[in-house]
Amino acid sequence: MLSIFNNKTSNLLKKMLDVTSMRQNVIANNIANVNTPGFRRSDIDFQAQLKSALDQDDSSAISAVNPVEVHPDNTPIRLDGNNVDLNSELSLVAKNTIMYKMYAQFSKSRFDKLREAMRSPN
Repeated sequence: MLSIFNNKTSNLLKKMLDVTSMRQNVIANNIANVNTPGFRRSDIDFQAQLKSALDQDDSSAISAVNPVEVHPDNTPIRLDGNNVDLNSELSLVAKNTIMYKMYAQFSKSRFDKLREAMRSPN
C-alpha cells in the first residue's frame, strides 16, 4: 500500500473517525436508556492506548488501538439505580459530532491535496 495511505496521520484520522463513530453509538444507547431502572451509562476509553501508540515509531501501532467500552462510576446515581444525565449526554453528542466532522474534514483535505497533486502537469 502506498505510504500516503498508511502513515501515522492517515492511521490516526481513520482511528479517530472509528472511535467517534463508536462513541456516538454508545451515547445514543445511553440516551435510549435514560429511563431504564438500573441502567449504567457507558463511555469509550482509548486515550492511554492511543498515547502509547503515538509514542511508537510504527504507524501500524495506531491501527492496533482498541477502544474499550467502560462504565464510569463518577456520576451520581438516581433512586432507580440509573446514572444517565440527559443534558450531559446531549452535550456529549454535540461535542462528539463536532469532533467527527473535524476528523472527516481533515481526511477530505488530505485527499483533496493528493487529487490536486495528481492533476498537476509537473
